[in-house]
Amino acid sequence: MSNVAAISGAVGLELRQLELNAKQLGSTTVFTASQVAQLQVEFAKLGFSSQEIRGVTKDTLALASATGADLSISAAVAGQTLRAFGLDVSETSRVTDTM
Repeated sequence: MSNVAAISGAVGLELRQLELNAKQLGSTTVFTASQVAQLQVEFAKLGFSSQEIRGVTKDTLALASATGADLSISAAVAGQTLRAFGLDVSETSRVTDTM
């Protein structure tokens, strides 16, 4: 989570919410909490806010699981698609389902 904090700039409650998100998804998906945190780092590198990261993580994990793609590639594809088409993170499910 220190990498998530350093790259995203999240502190306090924002960082705690990201940590809880990573733990929750790590316990309910095929990915570990550490892998989820790494995915959060990838989205932070793409300029996503902590709130946006929480909004895209679950659907991006589903994309990676369904396609067998690496998490960083899945983050790049989903994140760049959202940004390229000016879509809100609430559209992530529709984007990843289409892929």
